[in-house]
Amino acid sequence: MILFVILDRRADRIEPEVSSMILSPSALHRVTTDNFEETVLGSAQPVLLEMGAPWCGPCRRMQPLLAHLAACRDDVRIATVDLDENKPLANRFQITEIPTFMIFSGGELVERLSGELRLSTLNALIDRNK
Repeated sequence: MILFVILDRRADRIEPEVSSMILSPSALHRVTTDNFEETVLGSAQPVLLEMGAPWCGPCRRMQPLLAHLAACRDDVRIATVDLDENKPLANRFQITEIPTFMIFSGGELVERLSGELRLSTLNALIDRNK
């Protein structure tokens, strides 16, 4: 287990209840070009997919929120893609801003949002696309 402490609270993007909790990053599914079809499109559950990069500050700040969602919600698969290592996926989905969040349901892309998002926004995205 890893203890995440979120120190950056600019623009009130990170809710206080997530500011200090024990989370397991292993709950996040790591998606690659090779396993995308099976992990995302072939999933029986909706998939919230974060496309980002390790050098991206907003992407790094989103990781504790994604781990929290993965630990608390069993109705959706939470997954991440490192675009530096999976450029074909960046090209396939025309990613021009990171982080980009996409929700897939039934093997189809149903909604997409970009930028540093609040936990409540991520929950609403999941809830309206189940």
